Amino acid sequence: MGTVLAMKMRALFTGLALALLAGCGSDLNMVRYFADLGAEVAELGKPQQDVRGQITPQMVAAAGRPVLFATLPQRGTQVVFVEDTRNGDSTSWLSPSNEAIVLQGGVLIATRAAGGDLISADVRDVRAALAGAPGPAERIHRYLDGENHLVVHAYICDYSRAPDVAAAYFGQLEVTRVDENCTGPQESFENRYWIAGSGDVVRSEQWVGPAVGHLTYERLSNWADY
Repeated sequence: MGTVLAMKMRALFTGLALALLAGCGSDLNMVRYFADLGAEVAELGKPQQDVRGQITPQMVAAAGRPVLFATLPQRGTQVVFVEDTRNGDSTSWLSPSNEAIVLQGGVLIATRAAGGDLISADVRDVRAALAGAPGPAERIHRYLDGENHLVVHAYICDYSRAPDVAAAYFGQLEVTRVDENCTGPQESFENRYWIAGSGDVVRSEQWVGPAVGHLTYERLSNWADY
């Protein structure tokens, strides 16, 4: 990550730390933690802070790049990601504490430094189904087992869609909600995608794997502006 981007990310999370300081009184440990790392918020033995509620459009604009707010509900973790690199239709996102995710057309295809990472995923059929192609679709996930051997999980997924309203870009958008129900030999799960008229996934809840559970994300900035 470049020096300029790192400085902008630090400014974003320092601003958020100051907002937390104003709202949390003497909870200096939380402020220092967020100022230094700017990502995960899970103080041991303390209720989780409402980090999303403290982020402002001005903080996001200061990052100078698209920003995502993500949660890992199974772990009670909140993470802010800033776009790192684009490679074709795949985009990698990085947190200040070096967690990373990769999205392909808004669909999660990899995580890093989450523990129990999704090493890679084949989601061509999934993306076609989200765009309106008739299902079912197949998705392939790859993980590492305890001996660092690659393990492949295959799923068959069905889809349903309905009009909805989703929070994104600090506002409410009329969207199409697509529910994806996937079944495989190892486990079954449900993903949700809120898709704007542009075809962009503006909000999502997606399965990472058994060790992590779901990752949810919300777009805080319009990628078309960058």
